[in-house]
Amino acid sequence: MCQYSESMGSSVQNLHVDLPSKFRSYSQVLSAVDFGRFTKVRSVHFEGRLGQRTESRLLEDVFRKVFSQIASPQFEKVSMSVTWVPADPCLSFFGIPDNIILESFDWGQLSDVLQQTIGDNLQELRLVIRNFPRYQHQQTEDFLKKRLFSAFHSRGIFRVDFTNL
Repeated sequence: MCQYSESMGSSVQNLHVDLPSKFRSYSQVLSAVDFGRFTKVRSVHFEGRLGQRTESRLLEDVFRKVFSQIASPQFEKVSMSVTWVPADPCLSFFGIPDNIILESFDWGQLSDVLQQTIGDNLQELRLVIRNFPRYQHQQTEDFLKKRLFSAFHSRGIFRVDFTNL
């Protein structure tokens, strides 16, 4: 990855980052790539899995490192596609819906990290959630727009989409 970022980094406009399924591996990903080499990036897309045991601090570290290193004046779009790993079947059995688990997921300071590192340059923020129960889409979308990412929603740049596998 280091060789790629050194040789091709200045020509990449759309960067796609696959997040490891084991969140502990994030530090290896972060140390393998010099994101400062991507000087013409317009958009960054993250792909990964999200579940009740996902540690937001590790996601924050990835976002902070990537966004603080990219030195592209054209950088304006962030998207993230996550495949929802259903909650423990016992929770669903006892009537605790997945949207409660998603809402209780510690999103940490992801919104703040975006605001601090990209700020007003951000023109589009998109979150795609896969494999999430259809009947919980609207409630979850409202929660994400009105609470977690409200600063971006109020600017009209935040979008949530749901797809089922």
